[in-house]
Amino acid sequence: MFAQWLSRLVKLPAIIPLLILGMLLGPEGPEWLRLMPRPGEAMPRTLQAIVGLGVAVILFEGGLSLNLRDLRLAPVTVRNLITLGALVSYAGGTLCAYALAGFEWSTAFLYGALMIVTGPTVIVPLLKNVRVKRRVHTILLWEGILIDAIGAITAVVTLEVVLREAGFFKATRGFVGAILIGPLIGAAGAWLLSRWLMWRRRRGKYDEELDPLLALAGALGLFGLSETLFHESGLGAVTCGGLLVSNMLGREVEELRRFKGTITTLLVSVLFMLLAANFRLETLIPLWPMGFVAIGVMMLVVRPLNILLCTRGTPIGWREKIFLSWIGPRGIVAASVASLFALLLAEHGDPVAGERLVALTFSTILITCLLNGFTAKPLAKLLKLEVARPEGLLIVGANELALRVAGLFENRGVPTIMVDTNPLVCKRAREAGFEVLEGNALDDEFMEDKDLGGFGRILAVTPSSHVNARACSHLTSRLGLSDPHGIVGPMGGEDARRQLEENGSRTAFSEHVDIVEVGRLLRAGRVHLRGHRADGQGKLPAQKHLFLPLASEIDGKLELYGYGTEIPPRCEVIGLEFEDLAGAAAPFKPLEAPPEEKPDLEAHSPAP
Repeated sequence: MFAQWLSRLVKLPAIIPLLILGMLLGPEGPEWLRLMPRPGEAMPRTLQAIVGLGVAVILFEGGLSLNLRDLRLAPVTVRNLITLGALVSYAGGTLCAYALAGFEWSTAFLYGALMIVTGPTVIVPLLKNVRVKRRVHTILLWEGILIDAIGAITAVVTLEVVLREAGFFKATRGFVGAILIGPLIGAAGAWLLSRWLMWRRRRGKYDEELDPLLALAGALGLFGLSETLFHESGLGAVTCGGLLVSNMLGREVEELRRFKGTITTLLVSVLFMLLAANFRLETLIPLWPMGFVAIGVMMLVVRPLNILLCTRGTPIGWREKIFLSWIGPRGIVAASVASLFALLLAEHGDPVAGERLVALTFSTILITCLLNGFTAKPLAKLLKLEVARPEGLLIVGANELALRVAGLFENRGVPTIMVDTNPLVCKRAREAGFEVLEGNALDDEFMEDKDLGGFGRILAVTPSSHVNARACSHLTSRLGLSDPHGIVGPMGGEDARRQLEENGSRTAFSEHVDIVEVGRLLRAGRVHLRGHRADGQGKLPAQKHLFLPLASEIDGKLELYGYGTEIPPRCEVIGLEFEDLAGAAAPFKPLEAPPEEKPDLEAHSPAP
């Protein structure tokens, strides 16, 4: 827990203090600090079991954190990174270990296989500390989770060839089988698990203590079943299983994520402490200096080559390529698999090769995590990839007005995400093609567990003015979001407006808006999206029909419209125009302006 707290204090991946503390408390540390024997000697078989099952649970939790909707931002790049990129890393790591670190070919191939992986245990904390553009965030997150299973399978198949337990053709067949059969077993098992959990909820049989444990048992059962049917297919099964469960369960998966997140934090902490305590510091001496040169070439040559090849022909810009080329830390899978290999190589009479492999792997983990952790934020700023105020819009509520606002922003390339507690409303928004979180935006555990990289603005549009004011205040303070806007309903009055102002929020769109009536008119087709150009003094010409401003656009940048704020000169104000509606019957306070018909922007309106 001290290591986890320290990592948050210094904003580095937790594995760095965990590794250092594990060495200090193990047999390599000062005599007065030694609390642990060497785990590999005290419990060799048990350590293998703990590491194997621990990695399976970590990858299942990683799959739970993936959102298929995000993949549309860079599908080709992610596909290339887990195929062509894996091959480049394998070949580059092998050549570096052989030509520079002086490894035998057999051990060099093992190191190359381990360098395929990156890992969610190091990527996720890094991305929380550095807010980069959504596309870069998505590429790093998906690569880190999916490539772990591929790298681990490649490494195990390579070990079988090295130990002459399998010939080349048998090993190739084993690799292809594990890559194909593992995800199929994981998908089938995850579908059954998800249907079972949903059935329990519908029947009122859900148990807050039991069901998350059932899901954990299901993940371990998938791993065991897949390993039994096809050797080394288990990691692919749990990764695919977690991804499918996440995208099938909807709101129900949130409790699983929280539970699995707690278990994963515990497992990562225990595993890294044990693996670090098993590490012998004297094995670092033979690595100097060429082993560290090999690590430098991996970071400065192999990784950039990997990114250049995998992003060729994609819209990824040169700034994004530089950042992706630098960020490639290794994590728990590389450490755990290397430690298991050391035990197996020792059993086969080659303990020195195993120790050198572990030494170079652990050195790679420490160096990449330290350098990436300390330099990611400055580099993102230098390359102008860090989003000081991310442009993404978080909308509390998924009613008809929320759908129109989301469509307006998404049509101009601004990502949106809605949060609502009503399952039917959430379903309708998803069917319209929007991303929706089904849950309570005021629930800290629910919101803090979400991947909100790239989202920095808030709009609260629920029918309750006081809920809107609370949501704006709560989310800005708890999640660090900014530019909060909240709707004030006709019954909210001065109290709700004052509550918004005290929290530094703005009243959205008009002095008051009747959400229910606006929704009725939208459903009836009596409202259309229109744009009106302000003059040089920031004055809007009068409209023929009642007009509710939603956003202002100037120089291609879209901003929410706050009631009473000045309109920039010559900007375009986009909003809803209400047909055949008198001012007295308006569900909002109309703008004051002389009548004049303006151009129709219906062609640009979304179709939620």
